[in-house]
Amino acid sequence: MSAADETWTWATVASTDPLRVRLDGDDAPLLITPENLAGGLLVGDRVWVQRYGRRLLVHGGGEHVRLGTQPGRNISPQPSVTLGPRGDTEPSVRLDRLRGSTLHGGKFYIPADNESNGAVALLTSKDGADSSRLRLRHDGQVIVNTYPTVNRPIPFATASGEVSVDALSNGSTDSYSVTYPSGRFTQPPLVFVNSQGTVPRRTFAASGNSTSGFTLRTANYSGGNSGAQTVHWFAVQMEV
Repeated sequence: MSAADETWTWATVASTDPLRVRLDGDDAPLLITPENLAGGLLVGDRVWVQRYGRRLLVHGGGEHVRLGTQPGRNISPQPSVTLGPRGDTEPSVRLDRLRGSTLHGGKFYIPADNESNGAVALLTSKDGADSSRLRLRHDGQVIVNTYPTVNRPIPFATASGEVSVDALSNGSTDSYSVTYPSGRFTQPPLVFVNSQGTVPRRTFAASGNSTSGFTLRTANYSGGNSGAQTVHWFAVQMEV
């Protein structure tokens, strides 16, 4: 038998008992049971099919990745992932989900290099000329990039809390120590403070800020006494 009698093509598993496959381009499955060299298969799996004379052999796939479902939840049809060609300089991953008669999904690209920012992971979603990228740098910084070159760092770390401050007479000052959660920040964050009192009569500020905490300082030069209040604070570190 010559090589001309041998053909290869992609197919989709149409049933498993008996095993039936539908060759790409065909409208219906073949009415023969192929020899299964791929192992366990499920309906919807993509397989590489060899037609050799009168024999039909099913080999392992490579385009389709089967996604499982959570216990108690049935998704029909199953979502699918399609991988781009092997050896592609920018291999792609497409994730699709059919809802009713509409296919929802997107194509993602994983460039071969890490780019100059040292990103260890990069997913790019493209829609025509527009694109958006989610980059995870080796130092833990996450950055969203929107076409063409706008970088928008996602806050690296945040913390918030409140301080109950005592009453303060006119002409007096006071201070309170605030401690951040251990290990939260790698550099001193920006700190914002806001009084929740109905008649504040005083000012608040953060001083001595570090990666471990800050000092909340308050002063009352309003010409009258100020009652006890609650002060909210928020700290944010944008980049590593």
